[in-house]
Amino acid sequence: MKPRVLFLSLLNNVGLGRIICAMASSGCECGILSPPGFYYAQTRFAERRFQLPRHLGVWRGLLAVQYALETLLWQWPPDVVFPLDDVASWLLRGMVLGGLTSIRLTQVIERSLGPSKGYSACLSRFELMSLASGLGVRTPHTVQARTRAAFFDAVESWGYPVVVKSEFTCGGAGVTVAADRGELENCAARYFPASPARLRSLRSGVRKMIWRRAGIPQPRGNAPVLQSHIAGGPAMTMVAAREGHVLESVSFVAERVNPAVTGVSTVVRHIEHEEMRQTARRIVAALGCSGFISFDFMLSPGAREAFLIEMNARAIGTGHLGAMFGHDVCGALAADLGGWPRPMPRPLWDKEKSIALFPRDLEREPENLARYKAGDIHLDLPTDDPALVEAYLGYLAKQVPGGVDGIRTALALPPGQPKWRSTVAAGLKRLAGPGPLAGESPDVALGASRPKKAEDRG
Repeated sequence: MKPRVLFLSLLNNVGLGRIICAMASSGCECGILSPPGFYYAQTRFAERRFQLPRHLGVWRGLLAVQYALETLLWQWPPDVVFPLDDVASWLLRGMVLGGLTSIRLTQVIERSLGPSKGYSACLSRFELMSLASGLGVRTPHTVQARTRAAFFDAVESWGYPVVVKSEFTCGGAGVTVAADRGELENCAARYFPASPARLRSLRSGVRKMIWRRAGIPQPRGNAPVLQSHIAGGPAMTMVAAREGHVLESVSFVAERVNPAVTGVSTVVRHIEHEEMRQTARRIVAALGCSGFISFDFMLSPGAREAFLIEMNARAIGTGHLGAMFGHDVCGALAADLGGWPRPMPRPLWDKEKSIALFPRDLEREPENLARYKAGDIHLDLPTDDPALVEAYLGYLAKQVPGGVDGIRTALALPPGQPKWRSTVAAGLKRLAGPGPLAGESPDVALGASRPKKAEDRG
């Protein structure tokens, strides 16, 4: 019997849809739980699609997630639940730590992500760095600035530039590199304003209340994290783990990021780096992690030393590429879940060639499409998943207005469907389909109302 894998998506991001493809191709039955219209839900490799209510802003839709998951335990019980973004990762762990889930759902989440004793470090940048330092992992100097004065005390010994990070932010948001005292003063003013705007304070308070009710714990006082700046280039390692044991891992260096300095990777190159591999193993073992975990590093010039700067307690957009280099991360995790032999390593790609991630690299530089024909860079276009390609092109149409037709031509993609035709087709599909909560429907609405009380709720 195929293991059932449910992917939870709460941010309408792009770039991780290939993970669903990789797990399905490795023998898993995959489903996705997300609000309607999300990009990842368009992949043909999701056999079941379950809909959360349209949340009109992620922090206002979190309260429906627990109810939807509890309902799915009876309707389509997954073996594991994996988050596809940071908010989903925080919420799954936070619900368990807050005692909000039934015993049965708690068991599923811990089977998926590991025991709850390791969740605190997964939720806090500062706690993670403190743990890593205690394990002997190479890290930058890190402090948590609880007062305005603390912003400047640490820098006196480190020097500039300094990296300022907010807790509970993702995708490069909330990360600032302050090059001098003046820029650090501007950062301090944002975190410790002399007279905060009342409307902003009220909005922030409502958001925090909803986050706590949903299960996402607030960091203590929202104190920012300061790190000494490490000169070098960004790199990342993604692992598949089971109860603190790394099943497989793959590492890449980021050759291009967008936006510059603190943005997401758009062009990567495979790398074998023992220190990155061992760092991942130490932290996974210490936290007892299961599922997908990724780690961000800064490599010193020459790539000799790897400084851990962050952990993402979820998959990242390069994880599905591991099989191309003999490190089938998804295949290893699927084999562990299904109880069958791991796939044999079959490297398929020149390790010296770079890989451009679709659609992120097109968003970074939409006008220079000839770069993919030079032969030294491969565009990771999911040609086996046309619906996902179309969804990502819809994303690009919003980011680079007027540029999608040129992208279609350059990549030899078929012309898009007129908007009125796709709208009519979607409406006819809804009219022909069964009603909400119909177990046989491939698209099931969940979370709109509270399910029956679970018998094992603690």
